[in-house]
Formats: sequence, structure tokens, C-alpha cells
Amino acid sequence: MWAALRGRAKDERQYVFQAFDSTILIAAIVTHAASGFLTWEFGKLLLVALPGTPCGAWLGLRTDHRLTDIQFNKVVYYLLAFSDVTLLASSSWSVLAPR
Repeated sequence: MWAALRGRAKDERQYVFQAFDSTILIAAIVTHAASGFLTWEFGKLLLVALPGTPCGAWLGLRTDHRLTDIQFNKVVYYLLAFSDVTLLASSSWSVLAPR
């Protein structure tokens, strides 16, 4: 969001996103390792999720080359809105669900 609000071009935003995502993922794995959460169960889940990473990256690159800056902004904003609605719905359901 910061890069978009600063008026950066699509390619510059992509570099910012990639650097941020890589930093967060490395920090998460280091934190998990330091906390002792890297168990066999975690490893099995990682093996299940790992094939989706290159597939998602490939799909993202193909889509990115076809979008203009304005279209790219719209996709990012719609994905953020969808994520927000999903988080609100899941948290509301857990609060309002009968026990």
C-alpha cells in the first residue's frame, strides 16, 4: 500500500512487495525455529503447501505482464477488500456462533 500511495510505478511496487514478502517469510521461519514450532507436523504441512508457491508465482507473473498500472491497482485493492471481508466474517462468526 505504501508504494501505491507514494505513486510508484507497477514494477517498483513489485520489487517492494517481493522484498517485504521475503523479509516477512524469513522472519516467520526464524521465529518458528527459535520457538520450537518446526515439528514434523509443520514439515508435512509445508510439503503440502510448497507446490502452490511456484504455481502462484507463475500465475502472478503471467497476469502482471497483462495488466496496466490502473488494472494492477484495482486487482490489489479488490484482493485487499476480499481479505478484509473474509477476516471480518470469520471473526464475526466465531463471536456470534452459538456454543
